[in-house]
Amino acid sequence: MNQIKIIASSISNLTDARYFAAWGVNALSFDFDKVDRDEYFAILDWVEGVKIYVETREEFSDLEIHEADGIIYLKDNLDSSEDILSGNTIVSGSFALLQSLSFKENQILRIGDEWSSWDSSKKQQAIQFAKQHSCFVDIPFTLTELESYLESELIYGLVLRGGEEEKVGFKSFEELEGIFDLLEQ
Repeated sequence: MNQIKIIASSISNLTDARYFAAWGVNALSFDFDKVDRDEYFAILDWVEGVKIYVETREEFSDLEIHEADGIIYLKDNLDSSEDILSGNTIVSGSFALLQSLSFKENQILRIGDEWSSWDSSKKQQAIQFAKQHSCFVDIPFTLTELESYLESELIYGLVLRGGEEEKVGFKSFEELEGIFDLLEQ
C-alpha cells in the first residue's frame, strides 16, 4: 500500500473492523456514540495489528478504555484555538480558523460539507496546509480529487470512514475499494 497513513474512523461494527484491519490500516477508531463498550471489547477480540482509538465527545477514565491506544476527541464548530485539547483531536471549523491554530503531528483536520463549495485554489491550500503540519485529512474527496492529490504526493494521512451494515455481517465496500485501489498504485 502507498506510504500514506490511514485511520479508519467511525467504526461501529465487526464487518468494518475486519475489513479495514485486513487492508492494513494504521488505526481503527471506534465511535462511542454508535458502539457500546461491550460490543467494542467483543470486536477487539477479532482484530489485531492495528492501533485502536475511541472517538468521543465526553471524558472517559483510562479504565473504561484500557484497550485503546488513545482517545480522539470530537470537537465541532471551533470558536478559538483554545478548543484544541491534545494531539488526537479532530479539528473542524473555518479554514481561516484552522490556519490560525497550532497543529500537532498526527492531528486530524476535518473539512466537511463546505469542501464541495470551495474553489480548487482553496482546496489546494488546505491540502498543503495539512501536509505541512503532518495532519490526517478527513475530507469528502471525490475519487478524481483524491487521485490528483495522491499523484502530487500532497497527502500525509487519510481518514476513511466505516458505516452502517446493510444487515449484520453484510456491507458493500465498493466505494472504499476504489480508494484502496488508488492507494495501491
